[in-house]
Amino acid sequence: MQPFSDLLASVPRAAQRAARGVPASAPALALALAPALAWALAAGPPIAARSRALGLRDGVLRVELDAETDAADGGMVLRRQIESVAAELRATLNTMLGPQQVQRLEFSVSTIAP
Repeated sequence: MQPFSDLLASVPRAAQRAARGVPASAPALALALAPALAWALAAGPPIAARSRALGLRDGVLRVELDAETDAADGGMVLRRQIESVAAELRATLNTMLGPQQVQRLEFSVSTIAP
């Protein structure tokens, strides 16, 4: 298990990435950032550094995986790693975001800017 300080270290970067293009009003910002922040905390620093939550809609959390991380296989190693713990991730995310908010994870692969 990662120390809490390591988890907190991943939050600012996730928040900055998630905030790009989000309306500045406080309620809209909080709603837009909640899935990204919950993802960073639930996934932990090693996975959060190589992925980001794009949004949550109709029970589906869209997660972007960094193609640069596993360039040889287009992010499939990271995807398999996440899929192996998907049930635990969904449970943790639902604890943070509310019951049954995240029913499924959906992945896309691209280059994520630092």
